[in-house]
Amino acid sequence: MAKQVQEKAGLIAQAQAEYEVIVEEVRGYCQKAREWTSVNRLDTWNRENYATKSYICSH
Repeated sequence: MAKQVQEKAGLIAQAQAEYEVIVEEVRGYCQKAREWTSVNRLDTWNRENYATKSYICSH
């Protein structure tokens, strides 16, 4: 009985460790998505402002 409990505890610990690895991987993807979105917003803002400034300066 004690051996079975130890085996189950080991399996639970292993599953928990694997779960933590997956969670960290997902967090990494989320961080990259936030960074990508932020860069794209900045690029869009820069393009819009550059176009506006170019238009204003040329007239």
